[in-house]
Amino acid sequence: MAKRRTRPAPRWRDRLAAANSPEQELAGAYDWLRSSLSRLMRTRRDTALEATSRAEGHQIMREAARALADLASRIDAREKVTQSGAR
Repeated sequence: MAKRRTRPAPRWRDRLAAANSPEQELAGAYDWLRSSLSRLMRTRRDTALEATSRAEGHQIMREAARALADLASRIDAREKVTQSGAR
């Protein structure tokens, strides 16, 4: 019997699991977003499925934009505290 090949875990999953800082979370979230959107936005033979996938992709983009904005604001807030403490 032939050995069944398995796919390795996605890189974004490893990055998010190992994230210790908001910057690392941001990098992992960005990888996840690129991966998900490339899968959802590809052209399909079934036009109904394509429309559903694209709608889901747009929903993910909105949620990701909110999450990434939150992460960016946390990074900015932390940097401001660090900079004011260094003076």
